[in-house]
Amino acid sequence: MNKARILPVLLPAICCILCGCGKKDENSEKVKGSESRYSTQTFRTHERTLGGISTEIPADACVKVSRTSVDSGIGKPLYTNVEYRNDHGDPLLEYEITLETGEQSDIKCCEYEYNDKGQKLWECEYSTVIGEQRISEMYYQYIDGIDAPVAQEHYEDGVPSFLIEEFYDDYGNYLGVYYEFYDRTDPASHKKEIYTTSTEVQTECEYDDSGHLLKSRMYNSEGRLKSETTYSYDENGSRIAEDAVYQSDVKAPYYRILKESRYDDRGNAVFSENTYWEFDNEISKKTTYEREYDAENRLIQVVTTYLDGGTETTTYSYEPL
Repeated sequence: MNKARILPVLLPAICCILCGCGKKDENSEKVKGSESRYSTQTFRTHERTLGGISTEIPADACVKVSRTSVDSGIGKPLYTNVEYRNDHGDPLLEYEITLETGEQSDIKCCEYEYNDKGQKLWECEYSTVIGEQRISEMYYQYIDGIDAPVAQEHYEDGVPSFLIEEFYDDYGNYLGVYYEFYDRTDPASHKKEIYTTSTEVQTECEYDDSGHLLKSRMYNSEGRLKSETTYSYDENGSRIAEDAVYQSDVKAPYYRILKESRYDDRGNAVFSENTYWEFDNEISKKTTYEREYDAENRLIQVVTTYLDGGTETTTYSYEPL
């Protein structure tokens, strides 16, 4: 058996050794395209026919959302983003319009599909870069009790590029993740040739009396500590801080990432700030988001401020169909 195929099978055992928890689902089975141990459904593995930029409004779209961003450095917007959403607020179709001509741009267009629970099953992005069309797809799988996808499979121009599987214990607590990346050696056959894999296991989790995660440590498959993250919450139980510190022997773009948020009385994130430190203890990136909502609890404006002082203001408008 290929070593890359052994790792997903061994991961629950690794979790048990490190943290004493985690079981393999007795009803799990390999599925087409991904060999995932999880989902009860099957990845479609690029069975959909892709025809480029879409111009048809989805039949179940209920609202049209327009988003325009103005960069303080430029002083005027170049594009506006149009989104058609269903009655749950999920985007179905998204594209850009060139403001100078009022026509749909071929730079980017996204389409989405959901299951009857409102979980995203598929998303596809069409884009044109230097005149060449690019098609990027992501397929998602779920299991009962976990809202987030437990498996994701990505395709680039119809060729598989990577697989991500996340692992949880019987209580729904996150344990770790397995990555599998593929070479594009034979695009015509869509054959997946694995060129690298990675397994990370999260353990030594600490919780408060309300079940909020307070601290977690991430290990690689060899048992070496990769990072330690601490979490803070407000009086309503909303997470207001996530502080991740990475070990010096870990190859990562940043050694520390701090994410902070504040919420209004309705639970909306009105303020967020993400700060990134390099290994030389210098702040290399800092982004602040200030958000405003209307009386119907819809996002209407986001002001983004960057480390260099530059700002970008994005406004939203909603139009029923």
